[in-house]
Amino acid sequence: NQSGLINAPGQLLLKNLNVVNNQSGEISSAQAFTLNAQQLDNSGGKLL
Repeated sequence: NQSGLINAPGQLLLKNLNVVNNQSGEISSAQAFTLNAQQLDNSGGKLL
């Protein structure tokens, strides 16, 4: 998701991931979300 957008109008579930690269990207949801990863790079990114 580098410089990208992952968005959900409802609940967002991202489970059992190895590496998430969210550099300068956005992961957001109108409701709660679950993010389960071994490694997260959120440099300059947003988790909303």
